[in-house]
Amino acid sequence: DNIDDNLFQIILNQVSNPKVIFNNKAISMEPIPMRILWVSRLNTNDAVCFVPAANMGQHVINFDNELRINRGGYFPSFTYLLPKIGFVLMVQSMEEVEISCHVCTLFPLSLFLMIIPPQSIDYGVIEKIPIHYYYSRQFQKFEIIEWDDFTLRDINQGPLLLPTDVNHQGRVVSIYHPRQFGPSICHMINTGISSFYEDDNHNKNSIFFCDRSVEEIQVLQRHLNFTGLYVTSDPEIALQFSPPDDTQFGITSRNLWSGDLETFVLYCGPHDLSDRSLSNWMKPFKRNVWIAIVIVFIVSSLRGGHYYEATWHLNLSRVLESSLETSYFLLSLLMRQPIRAVTQKDIPFTLITLLIPWCYEGTITGSLIAPSKPYRFKDVGDFINSSKTVVGYSKNLFLSGDITKFSPVFSRVLERHGVPLHKIKDSFHIIETNEYVREETFTQWENLSRVGYIDRRVTNYVATRMESLQVFVDMIHRSDGKYICDKFPFGHSQTSFSFFGFALSRRASEVHANLLEFGIPLYWDSVWLYYAKLKHLKRRRWEEKENYIELKHLKGFLVTSAVVLLAWGVVFMVEYRKRAVHYAIFVFGITLRSVKIMIRQIVRLSRAKKEKVQNLAGI
Repeated sequence: DNIDDNLFQIILNQVSNPKVIFNNKAISMEPIPMRILWVSRLNTNDAVCFVPAANMGQHVINFDNELRINRGGYFPSFTYLLPKIGFVLMVQSMEEVEISCHVCTLFPLSLFLMIIPPQSIDYGVIEKIPIHYYYSRQFQKFEIIEWDDFTLRDINQGPLLLPTDVNHQGRVVSIYHPRQFGPSICHMINTGISSFYEDDNHNKNSIFFCDRSVEEIQVLQRHLNFTGLYVTSDPEIALQFSPPDDTQFGITSRNLWSGDLETFVLYCGPHDLSDRSLSNWMKPFKRNVWIAIVIVFIVSSLRGGHYYEATWHLNLSRVLESSLETSYFLLSLLMRQPIRAVTQKDIPFTLITLLIPWCYEGTITGSLIAPSKPYRFKDVGDFINSSKTVVGYSKNLFLSGDITKFSPVFSRVLERHGVPLHKIKDSFHIIETNEYVREETFTQWENLSRVGYIDRRVTNYVATRMESLQVFVDMIHRSDGKYICDKFPFGHSQTSFSFFGFALSRRASEVHANLLEFGIPLYWDSVWLYYAKLKHLKRRRWEEKENYIELKHLKGFLVTSAVVLLAWGVVFMVEYRKRAVHYAIFVFGITLRSVKIMIRQIVRLSRAKKEKVQNLAGI
């Protein structure tokens, strides 16, 4: 007389190829054999499950308990299939029976109620067993089915015929957005692009086009009649998420968003391609090469002066004059403008002067025509082992509060790339925060060149993210030159999901799937990305100061030229001091005599004029 056994025998005769048959025993003092049949249905639901209540005569039935391992026979490996199953709960009577189903408000599954009388009845054909009740996810209780002839044959059309997922009555639904806290201040693309440019506020930096998450949430609010409330934890709707642990969001409906979610490390380093300072002219050779050149030049000058004078017992001024003359000749050789013929003793330095200009010109010309690219780090191991630090914020990475830097999510990646434990403690940090760290904050760090920043974005947003970061870095003028930003992947890419866990999750999933099929989110993305690029171009144009060379940019070159000219003037005065002194005395003497003659003429003219005036006065 066991109803479960009779039902099992009836269905077994009607279905020739069942998918799965569970036959688990309840763990209790008196084990009761329980059987649940799962038969394939290729329509709205992928399968139908019969769930006999643990005690057919009990007055309170909790459907959540019926799905546990010791009752319903479900294992955690099958939980992701629950949203696609239609469940039939079997009871003996609806009189004075209270049925609760909290899981029905979270999962987009179908639950029907089948009344089985205490006596055994042979229906003959299982598809004709009547079903009189369905669970309304809107009102969160069982409602009577108006169709008297609704049987097990029609169960797959139940979600389409019955108002189980129609109206949310304006209830508040919690929404999680990965990059904002509170209502967004942005322009909806659905309201029209032209209206955005007609508004005077579109030039303000605070007004921007909404991203696809906000756009879809607005569509869901209009079609499903609910009010959104942005929260930071336990959301009912979450778009673009990929949690490290899937149990964080439970086993509700999940839909593939569009593409992968990348986790990467951003870093910026100084790299000025148009350095106008004097140090840029010293880059072709390293410091030790320049020191060696100066030493060889001085030794060759002294050696040349020694042979030129043929003795060291001459006075110091004569030796200094000879060395300066030799250094001037050697410098002319180095500049490829010799002032006299090369002698045998000058051959060693002449060979050096052939090699040094060739190497210098080749190196500096190559750096100007094809400048070297900044060093790119391969992975996080290469970055941290180069005495740098990696920092991540929980808000940007969508992490829960219990995730630390020693969690397997991070430690496995670090160990795989050869980062030792002591460097994980000192050079890798995960900071828990409720605020989203944006480009404005990251680019103003004083230790920007020594810190890498972990971020996570959907693949199609990564390029715009890097472009935006470079724009903000260029806006900040640093004393150590221009910064170039780059990235490297951190771990493997993950799949990005959308999450619906409220009463209208089935309808929300359908709307979400329809949007993806028609390519509407891709259109939202294209509008948002193109507008972001236009914003970046405008910001670059606003911040551009000087793209041309002025005299002030040649300050180092002019100062160097003045110093060289002054040095040559001193050398000239030393070499030709006698002639210069005689010439100066001669010029000074001529000038002095000319001044005396002019003074005499002026005195003579003044006297003659005075006498003439006196004569006229006498007459």
